[in-house]
Amino acid sequence: MLAQYLVFVSAFGYLMLGLPKWRSRLAIAIALEVYKALAGGSFHELIIWSASVLMFLAWAHAWSKKRILAFVVVGVFSIMLIDAIKRDYRDQFWYTGPRISESRLLAFTLIAFDAATSPSKIFGTKSFTELLERLNQGWIVNSAMRWTPAIEPYARGRTLIRDMTAGMLPRALFKGKGVVSGREDYERYTGYSLLASTSMALGTAGEMYVNFGREGGVLAVGIYGLLLGLGYRALALQAARHPLWWIWVPYFGSVAVKAETSVGVLFSWLVKGAIVMAVVLWKSPALRRIQLPEIAAKSPPSDRSRLPNRSRAR
Repeated sequence: MLAQYLVFVSAFGYLMLGLPKWRSRLAIAIALEVYKALAGGSFHELIIWSASVLMFLAWAHAWSKKRILAFVVVGVFSIMLIDAIKRDYRDQFWYTGPRISESRLLAFTLIAFDAATSPSKIFGTKSFTELLERLNQGWIVNSAMRWTPAIEPYARGRTLIRDMTAGMLPRALFKGKGVVSGREDYERYTGYSLLASTSMALGTAGEMYVNFGREGGVLAVGIYGLLLGLGYRALALQAARHPLWWIWVPYFGSVAVKAETSVGVLFSWLVKGAIVMAVVLWKSPALRRIQLPEIAAKSPPSDRSRLPNRSRAR
């Protein structure tokens, strides 16, 4: 995933610099996400990256407020549509029921068209309530509060220390390193068992609660948000020097804003993502020359590759 998402980094960079072939790169990146979403039945990452693409396009082409508002409305409707049909779509391929088509793309299209022509399936009270419950993660926190500490005692920071240690050490050096799904903590602190095909964690609020309780959990979530904000601020300050730094914000933020992700997964992603970014800058002298001019100035003259004249002019 770390390598795959570099396709978006590349496409955003080409778009911001006005280089040729940015459309084809962006199309490839989106196509990969669509394929992943249809194959796995999970559309969360597709939604996040689609929003990032729209924001970059709006900036690069100076969209009007009316056009931005129109895309926001379409985006909200799309999210509601996907949430309303994803269960029916998953039933087509996860279970042994009758299938409307062997093609996942065709099956998704038919189910989506049926829902789009039946407003009650999207805007009905039941669908809307489930969407809100899904977005705010309240049902996960509620499950954790009913089970912890009544049945399972508070973790008292153990899961955070374990996950941060695991994020900095490779699996070969840390035998107790957990898996990405986070299902072990979810089942332990909520009392619910997940299907083998389901990948779910406690999420930020849930994990902070099972570690520090109600008041401590609220404070911990605030500190967590502050740290993420400081990280965003650091990239924003770099982007003030050169806007090309913005291409890295979705690369790290795609996991930070994803619901149901454990703190350990985010920390691991930030550590490994920083390593990947360092490698990209090291192997791309032209990019390093723009984003890290102080370091590039110390490089040998032969290493100071130049971007095309069109890029420098822009």
